[in-house]
This record gives sequence, structure tokens and C-alpha cells, in this order.
Amino acid sequence: EALPYAEASANGLRRILGNRQAGRDPDMLLAKNTLSITYRQLGRYGESEAIAREAVEESRLLLGDKHPTTSSLYVSLARSLMRQDRNSEAEVHFRRALEGRRAVFGDDNEDVLYSQADIANLLAQEGRSDEAERMLREVIANHRRLFGVNHVNTSDFAYDLAILLSERGQFEEAEALLTQEVLPQWRRSLGNENRGTLRVMYDLASVLEGKGEIAKARALLEQVLETQRRVLGDLDEDTLNSLRRLAEMTRAEGDVVRTESLLREALAGYRRSLGDD
Repeated sequence: EALPYAEASANGLRRILGNRQAGRDPDMLLAKNTLSITYRQLGRYGESEAIAREAVEESRLLLGDKHPTTSSLYVSLARSLMRQDRNSEAEVHFRRALEGRRAVFGDDNEDVLYSQADIANLLAQEGRSDEAERMLREVIANHRRLFGVNHVNTSDFAYDLAILLSERGQFEEAEALLTQEVLPQWRRSLGNENRGTLRVMYDLASVLEGKGEIAKARALLEQVLETQRRVLGDLDEDTLNSLRRLAEMTRAEGDVVRTESLLREALAGYRRSLGDD
């Protein structure tokens, strides 16, 4: 739904400014960035990348390599590349954005911290977990120092760290971050029935399962699933994923009958939502 508005923004500015001037206007750069982000959200990653590359080059010529707009465009380009599994290229552009933001704002700036978090999450995807963990811990410490423990963005970074720790089998600390910092803040900011809050609860259930607390994990996931059915609907992707995950937990508990029932329901839901192919 957002795509026509983004395209209208870019095309409207082109008409007003003329093709020769459009690329040299800062407003056109912002419009192109919006369009690139929208294409990425819609899964049109090649188009998103092409527009971001075009905008990066125009911004470098017009504003300079370290201008905040150029840095933001580097981030857009990097995220489009990541969605295409081109992480090595993406890392180059994330680091260019970090360099530009540090040059303009210094280290004690939230955009700088976001750039560091982008790199950390990329490193985690690449299996460079030690580097990723060190960087995320640094980001969280600095964000807490600058903005406080209860700032919503501090909890966002804490969530990233919790997921990384869970993937590394460090379930105790992951549980502590999710229960003491992330979930309370997201509930305050987003509410108990928000998709993001439910996702944190889903991840917490996975952490509890990793600790061997299967019954506790299952009870939490059943709570998540009940809310997802009511709020998001039976065919929502998150609802179906919770259904499948619950089947895995009931199988671990030896409840074969319920496992089969849950898997049949999940399969029927995926077919209705995605088609047989």
C-alpha cells in the first residue's frame, strides 16, 4: 500500500525539478531513499538496491561522502544487499555509514550506535559471533549511559543481544535480558497484544525450551498462540509459526496425538495462506 505513495513522491519531484536537476536536489534523495526502503519491505530487493545505489552516488556528489543523508543511503543500500545474502558487500557500506556518522556526530550519538548494531547483526549472520557479541555489548553499555536503561531503543539492542546469546546456547543471560529488560519495556511501549511483544514472548519460550524447561515454554507459547489467533488471525504467518513450534514442543513431551493435530492444522493453514507450491 505504501509503494504508490513512495513512487508518487519520487516521480512528482522529478516532474517538478526536471530530469537534469532531480538528481541534484536533496529532497529527491530523500524520496529515492523512501522508495528504496518500500521496495525492500515488499521483497523487491533488486529494485531497492538499484535505487539506493543511484541515490548514494548522487548524494556523494551533491553533499559529500560523510553527510548524514549519504550515511543513511549507505544503510539502505547495505540492507538491500543483506536481503540478497551479499553480506560482504553490505558490511562495506555499513562501515562507510558508521565512519560518516562518527565524523559528523562523534561517538556519543544514537545513529552511530545504530550503525554499530547493524554491523553486529551482520557479523552474527556471518557466524562471527564473538565480534558481534562484543560490539552489541558496547552498543548497549553506551546507549544505557546516554539514554538510560528504560529507553525503548536500549531494549531493542538488548533484544538483539538476547537472540545472539540464545543462538550461542547462553540461555540464562538471554532469559534475563528478555524478562527483565526487553519484555517489560515493549509491553509498556507497544502493549501486551502487539506483534512485536508477542514475538519477544515467542523467543522467550524458545529460550526456556533451550534450558530444558519444556512445560514452562509450552505454557508461554500457548498463551502467545491464543493471542495471535485472536489479534492476528489463524492464517497470519506468526500464528502459523507458533502453531508449528508448539507441535515441536508437544512432540518433545511425548504427546503424539496432539502433535499430529497441531501439525495438520499448521499444514492446512500454510496451504491456505501460501498455496500448495
